[in-house]
Amino acid sequence: MDKAHGRGKSALKDGSSYEGEWVEDKKSGEGVECWADGSRYDGQFRDNSKSGEGTYKSPVGSVIYQGGFLDDQMHGRGSYHFPNGLAYTGQWARGCMHGRGRTTWSDGKKFEGCYENDLEHGLGLLTLPDGRVYRGTWVHGKHEGPLQRCDTKSDSLPQAVDGGLSRGDDW
Repeated sequence: MDKAHGRGKSALKDGSSYEGEWVEDKKSGEGVECWADGSRYDGQFRDNSKSGEGTYKSPVGSVIYQGGFLDDQMHGRGSYHFPNGLAYTGQWARGCMHGRGRTTWSDGKKFEGCYENDLEHGLGLLTLPDGRVYRGTWVHGKHEGPLQRCDTKSDSLPQAVDGGLSRGDDW
């Protein structure tokens, strides 16, 4: 039986389609997958899964994720833009914000720090829309203990190891 190998197109009865590279009947390499609802993924595949760098756009572009994928989940470094104006840029693990990252709200408020399973967790800096900056510790999405006012961003977070924060790194 012949297997798809090389560049090609596939269209399914449910309205979804794939155009791109195939290896032994599996989506592998660069490709574009589209769904009947108008959402699409443009990026890398491995063994029929979104794996590598890519961009996902929901119907009418209300949700956009650009970055790393592993086994069909956001993984590695990436940026996610929500329809309400919220944006997150940072590390992902198996579909969750996990590691270092920055969230920006539509009103200008920002959180930069550690995340665990989609929640602020660990050291972080909170910048308010008026420019005031506070440093503190978050546990499961809520700050714990006092927040310390910082004079400038240079009074930032200490260096940590194993996927933690590093002073001066780009987010």
